[in-house]
Amino acid sequence: MSPSRVATVAVALAGCFLHSAAAAAPKDAKDSPLTAFLKAPFSRVDTLAELPTQVRQSLDAALHNEAIADAGADWEPTDVRYGSRPALRLLFAGHADALWFVFLEEGGVFVGRHLWTFRRGPTGQVSLEGTWRVEAEPRVIADSKAAVAAESAHSETRDIGTR
Repeated sequence: MSPSRVATVAVALAGCFLHSAAAAAPKDAKDSPLTAFLKAPFSRVDTLAELPTQVRQSLDAALHNEAIADAGADWEPTDVRYGSRPALRLLFAGHADALWFVFLEEGGVFVGRHLWTFRRGPTGQVSLEGTWRVEAEPRVIADSKAAVAAESAHSETRDIGTR
């Protein structure tokens, strides 16, 4: 068989393989929470009041109803609690279609930053999909994606709902 014929057969077989693999992939497969966060074109939200009720309820349940201050509001960034200032503060949040994320900072000996991702299902229910601890202090969505991508190998939280 001539080299050009071998190349033609190889390309045809590769095309058949790729077509078969694509056809075998489930039509309703969704990205992992990390991949979905990194790929989605989010619009920014800067207050807790802008979050849908179901997203806020899911976040509150995961945080055991711990108070959260809005971005820029007074909060307690240390591990010493004075009065009623919240130990959590919103950095910012965002949404893209059925995906939402909430970026919080938590006071303590060291200030920690946590990304929470949520997805609205086909029947409208909202579920917590993932949470990551991030060392960087992102101020815009692109920076938060870069920080999560860089740190995801060692910072993905497996036990969602506990901190």
